[in-house]
Amino acid sequence: MVLITSQFVTSFCERISAAQSTISMCFYSASAPLKQHRIGYKEIWRCLIAACDNGCRVRLMFDHHAGGEAFSKHVTKQIVGFRRAPFPVRFISNKKKLHAKFTIFDNEWLYVGSHNLTPSGVSANFETGVISRDPAMCSELQFFYDHFWDKAHVC
Repeated sequence: MVLITSQFVTSFCERISAAQSTISMCFYSASAPLKQHRIGYKEIWRCLIAACDNGCRVRLMFDHHAGGEAFSKHVTKQIVGFRRAPFPVRFISNKKKLHAKFTIFDNEWLYVGSHNLTPSGVSANFETGVISRDPAMCSELQFFYDHFWDKAHVC
């Protein structure tokens, strides 16, 4: 299924809600939910929290340098918000940027696209992505994800 921005929140939340065991998220940029964030963005976080409550193992990884130096200072403030998440959140901080944007659901379904896990990334920008059932590709991406997860810093 090809997603454009207007479909992203609904389709992404449906896939989160359908996950039974694991959700591994990798985004270049991510923001902890704040009161002023748009409804669609908050809905994704509500779905992720519900997945945790239902026993799903959720993990989020993002790049600390997303958006340059000014955003990196913003990310430092965001870390406090991420510490309240009921799932582990880690960030990559090295010379090469982790610019990937994908999510693996139960090692069976995957999302790959241009959306970031930010308010503008899920509702304001024109973004595209694909949700597909492809266990073989999920295995390859999970290997990549786990490699970086082990090197990432805990928020």
